[in-house]
Amino acid sequence: LVLNGHMQADLTMLTISSAAIAGSGVVRLGAPPETGSSVIIAGDLEVIVPPGAPVLVSGQAQVPPDWEEDGDRHRSPNAGADGNWTISVQGEAIPRIVEG
Repeated sequence: LVLNGHMQADLTMLTISSAAIAGSGVVRLGAPPETGSSVIIAGDLEVIVPPGAPVLVSGQAQVPPDWEEDGDRHRSPNAGADGNWTISVQGEAIPRIVEG
């Protein structure tokens, strides 16, 4: 899946194995597939993940306060070895990853 531009995208009903999202606006993700999913993001984005979703983030991002941070890597409390949203941040903008 590739999205570009200014967006208000609700992707909760889609099964996403990989995605590249660039631009500005809000993107809402559903639960990741059992095998996990890789998402590359760039731009002034707010990415909304379900509460308690397993998420790994690499790159600079604003994340919820209860997530683990290790330099430019972030991990939600439920992140495991498999079945995660794996979000890679590219570019200079710092996206916001929120639960909701």
